[in-house]
Amino acid sequence: QGVPTYGTVHLGAVWPGIEVSLSARGNNVEKLFTLAPGADPNAIQLAVAGGELSINTGGSLEVAHGDKPLVSFTSPIAWQINTDGTKQAVRVNYRLAGNSRQIYGFSLENYDATRPVFIDPIIQSTYLGGTNADYIHALAVTNNAVYVAGYTYSTNFPQTSGSAQSTSGGGNYDGIIAKLNLELTSIIQSSYLGGTSDDYINAIATNNEAVYVTGYTTSTDFPQTSGGAQPNHGGGYRDGIVAKLNLDLTSVMQNSYLGGSNSDHLRALAVTSEAVYVSGQTTSTDFPETSGGAQPAGGLVDDGIIVKLDLGLTNIIQGSYLGGSRSDYIYALVATSDAVYVAGYTRSDDFPRTNGGAQPNWGGGTYYLNNFLSYYSDGIIAKLNLGLTSILQSSYLGSVGEDHIYALAVTNDAVYVAGDAGSLTFPAISNGAQPAHGGGTNDGMVARLNLELTNVIQSSYLGGSNSDVINALAITDESVYVTGYTWSTNFPTTSDGVQTNYGGGSYDGMITKLNLGLTSIVQSSYLGGIGYDELKTIVITNDGVYVAGSTSSNNFPRTSGGVQPASGGNWDGIITKITLGINAFCQQCLPNHGGWRAILR
Repeated sequence: QGVPTYGTVHLGAVWPGIEVSLSARGNNVEKLFTLAPGADPNAIQLAVAGGELSINTGGSLEVAHGDKPLVSFTSPIAWQINTDGTKQAVRVNYRLAGNSRQIYGFSLENYDATRPVFIDPIIQSTYLGGTNADYIHALAVTNNAVYVAGYTYSTNFPQTSGSAQSTSGGGNYDGIIAKLNLELTSIIQSSYLGGTSDDYINAIATNNEAVYVTGYTTSTDFPQTSGGAQPNHGGGYRDGIVAKLNLDLTSVMQNSYLGGSNSDHLRALAVTSEAVYVSGQTTSTDFPETSGGAQPAGGLVDDGIIVKLDLGLTNIIQGSYLGGSRSDYIYALVATSDAVYVAGYTRSDDFPRTNGGAQPNWGGGTYYLNNFLSYYSDGIIAKLNLGLTSILQSSYLGSVGEDHIYALAVTNDAVYVAGDAGSLTFPAISNGAQPAHGGGTNDGMVARLNLELTNVIQSSYLGGSNSDVINALAITDESVYVTGYTWSTNFPTTSDGVQTNYGGGSYDGMITKLNLGLTSIVQSSYLGGIGYDELKTIVITNDGVYVAGSTSSNNFPRTSGGVQPASGGNWDGIITKITLGINAFCQQCLPNHGGWRAILR
């Protein structure tokens, strides 16, 4: 008991023309229904013993059992395979059988009865990589494609033929960008992006005409920088880079270096209708176009940096340092209609413009390492005007311990940040979904502030008894989604999560859905296999949750049917699409749901 299992059991034709497969992962069992041409979907009937069923206004199936907590399962997913191999979505809903409160099935609309229909909960995962190490750090989803970006050590990354740069430029690592269909069953195009040294892509964004990426390079011959805002490498070990490609990834429209005579590293990117914003950190004291910026001068240690460029990447409109007298790092960036928000962490106790902020004073504290005085970091959030000429407000976020912010999202009434916290007394943690630190070096952390950064409304830890890190954050009208990775075998998952058990290895990916107030965990799940799994990025669409990162697991969940069902090397990129509820419809059906169980009828 308790030993994770991986596999699929085919039950055959349970109803006329309808086959059922049970796919086991950990203690979870998900059902896949395959309807042969002409099969009647109304024949599917599943009974719940010991509970009463209802369908809420959102289409979720709810099971009530006396005074036990209500269990909800998100709407099912259905599709057919087109003649070109792509998936065509089919409208599907739960259906209660007559007046029964204990029997349910499915109703399908507007589908081709001459072709098979598939009903499934976890939509798809896929590996993406060659025979060496491949890492995905960034993700963007349009109305017809999924774009991912990162870097690769593989010289045989899939589907680069015909692309903007079809072969590796050299060095150990090249940047990589890939375009897939929404179902993750086809690579439309991939492209390398790099010179003869090492190149890394950390962020991606799209608009109606182009794909933008940013990162850093040690190559002095990064491609297509001629005509860019900064055509030449600025010096030092590495320079930031910004690139613009067409949506098909077959042409580099413009690249540009971005850096001074020391080391520069870009991590975040935002594209508006008027400009491109990038941010990161620099040790260059001559970073370009910072004169006239909100903070025109930087120090000799790492300072945050923010830059505004035109959409063509041919002109730096304005740059600004952002930091104090110690090290400062910017990891996240959001541009709204009236301001630019950035977040990261700092060891500076004199970070600019924190007076009047939600937490005006540095809380990090000090410690001794090898007899040298060292400084803990605090999270930092800052709001600047769109021209980057004024810091409107900054705030620390942290207490005594090591605290970091890696992710940022802005809604019409709040600023959300996430990362990890080593502090045991994190600000505004009381009443949070998890008000106490779970243990380990760091717990995941998520916090909500007002738009002016003058008040921490609520924060929450998120972690088990080992270390946990949140890398990315996404907000809908009703929920907060976070993703990252965890070393904890007791990470706070929910029983209706898509993978309730730790997959193995040193760490697993994780996805958690909280309410907007951060006072409740709605659903939470592991996502990983027997190796190492780290989720770096998340995007929410109308029909699913996309997450991406990297894995060394050769049994990552639900890659069968994906564009690359098997790992290509020791580390591969991974992309997964699951339902908005991050659970499989009736995926668990075990007694710990309050004594009810599902029965095939």
